[in-house]
Order: sequence, then structure tokens, then C-alpha cells
Amino acid sequence: MRTFLNAVVFGRYSIVTPGHLAQVRKAQELAETVTVGVLDLSHQQGLGNELRTVGDEFIEMCDANCSPARNPFTIEEKLQMWAPAVKQAFPDGTVQVESVRRPELYPDEFNHRFPAETVQLLMTAPGPTCSEFDRLRRGEFVRRLERSVVEIEPELVVHTTDLIRTASERGEWASLLAPGVLDVFLSLNGPQRLQARNEAT
Repeated sequence: MRTFLNAVVFGRYSIVTPGHLAQVRKAQELAETVTVGVLDLSHQQGLGNELRTVGDEFIEMCDANCSPARNPFTIEEKLQMWAPAVKQAFPDGTVQVESVRRPELYPDEFNHRFPAETVQLLMTAPGPTCSEFDRLRRGEFVRRLERSVVEIEPELVVHTTDLIRTASERGEWASLLAPGVLDVFLSLNGPQRLQARNEAT
């Protein structure tokens, strides 16, 4: 019997990799249904609310991760890539993919869509080679969303930035992507756009 009825994970998910599917499979071990929240970064410009305070280092880290240079695909394009991956990997319909706005900037909206009483927030536990952002993330979201966060440890954890750099150098993209995603990725000029991202960052 699973621990939770519903769970949600979220991230930028610039592309869909085998590591992302491993995260979802681990979430499925704990929950009957899993929602993958793909961050919609089109709403982040011009935010002047009280959550953007000067000197908030975590928000500044989030802003850097969510910059256009590091995220070449639109939310619509990212959802296009997720669709065949989910259809192939999770055909039973227990995994849904939705766009979400940045929870650190829209905590009330996130909690309204995914109430803590009925949906458990899951995050991948930081590994030995993780960034400072990854080490801070769980605690920051517990505080900012005022809800519990359960950490999970997928069998495969690979940083997307490292994958993109390796694939760009080798010019080989199929192994970078989750099964079913390649055709959509190529139709979006994915190699050229990720090459430009790699050069810019």
C-alpha cells in the first residue's frame, strides 16, 4: 500500500531525460497518482510583490536557474516533449503533467492547486555532487510554502546541464532523452537551441 494518495513534483524540466522519469517512478512508489509540475517561466518578469525582497539569496538563485539563457524552450514546447514520454512510460494514466508558475513566487497559488492536506510535495534528495541551490531547496520550500516536503532518492540522478554539455560535445542526442521524446525534440530544433544554451552558460 502506498503512503500517499496524491503527490506532486516540480521543476524546470528543460528537456525530458531518463533521470526525470526515474524521479516520477520513485514518486509512484509512494503515491497512487503523481502530478509533474513543469515550471512556466513566462510569468516571472516584472514581479514586484513582497516575495521579491532585496538580498533574498534563494530567490536570486531561482532567478538565475530560470533565466531565458538557461531555458530555451517555452512551456508549450516542454509539455509537447513530456506528452510522448508519459504516454510511453506511464500508460495507466496515473501520471499527469501540468504547467505551474514558480512556487517560490506564487506560494498561495501552488498550495491552492495542490493542497497539503491531499497532495504530498516530493523532491529529489540532494546528492554528494549537488549544487548549493539543491542543498537549500527543501528547507526553503518548507518555509515558503509552509508545508511538508518528503525527499525521494531515484535510482538515476543525472544533472541535465551535464547531459546537455556531453551531448553537445558528442553531437548525439538520443541517449540524452527519455524514450519517445526524440522526434518532438528534433522538430523543435532542440540540438541547435541546446547548443546555444550550452555556449551561453
